[in-house]
Amino acid sequence: MRILCPADSAVEAALLAGLGARELYGGYLPEAWAGRFALAAPPNRRTFTEAQIRGSGELRAAISAAHAGGAEFFLTVNSPVYAREQYPALYALAGEALAAGADAFIAADPGFVIESRARWPGVRIHLSTLADAANHGSVAFWGRLGVERVTLPRHLPLAAIEALVAASPGMRFDAFVLYGQCPNNEGQCSFSHDDPGRTWPCVQPYTATLLPDSPQTRHAAEVQAGWAGLSRADACGLCGLWDLARIGVAAAKIVGRGTSTQRKAWAVRTVKELLGLIAAGIARDDYLAEARQRSCARFAHRCDPRLCYFPELIRASLPGRDRKIPS
Repeated sequence: MRILCPADSAVEAALLAGLGARELYGGYLPEAWAGRFALAAPPNRRTFTEAQIRGSGELRAAISAAHAGGAEFFLTVNSPVYAREQYPALYALAGEALAAGADAFIAADPGFVIESRARWPGVRIHLSTLADAANHGSVAFWGRLGVERVTLPRHLPLAAIEALVAASPGMRFDAFVLYGQCPNNEGQCSFSHDDPGRTWPCVQPYTATLLPDSPQTRHAAEVQAGWAGLSRADACGLCGLWDLARIGVAAAKIVGRGTSTQRKAWAVRTVKELLGLIAAGIARDDYLAEARQRSCARFAHRCDPRLCYFPELIRASLPGRDRKIPS
């Protein structure tokens, strides 16, 4: 299993590749796009400049640094939909990245996928989690469009991931293991993530009027309210690595475009150490203890089903702890 990590600059690309990330990804905001559309309508679902590689020179340097360190670089162009006026600038951006040596696109818009395959035959395209490919039919559809790799939706449990991988021979999958959990089904979320302070609507306290009022909507409101004030950026799925490796997931994905280099570096080092234990044949129960130790040492919170990518493992890894797994 490979480590897939974000890199926002050439300096980060060199460092993270040196630490063991064999795949890097990042967003690129050229001046032409920024001047016309601004960050309110970004090419890659990030509305703050820290999450963007700025300028063609820095893009070329970041890709070169990744390659020099033995890593590939994937360009993130993963907004689920673009305005008609944006497509010419989007294809110009993508073509510039390919000319600079980008190895693949991470995309979510079917129009972009189809046109990219026509413009650049043989281009490699990975599907973003924002496309919400959560079942075999969806994966097969994207495969017919030319997608070769799928980023799994964040809400899928391990059993669903195993079934999806088994039902999709020939397709490769990436799964999130650190940072950035989403309270909602991310591919269906319509919240705007443009707050300069990066406090997203899903974790702010608010009062909901339920229309209609039903047990299902009340349950949804209660679950949503539980996220208020949580640091969703500190989510963890390290316990799932052992099972993901057994299932055959291609890469462990780290979230964090626009976050600190130190945060990314810790993630790469930790995932590399844990993958080393798995490769050496560590037993599952022993692995869970190792992963839990690293997680609890890193994050201020104890294990919480809302901040765990695979909450079904909490009982197995923390026997006797009184935690209720959401139904």
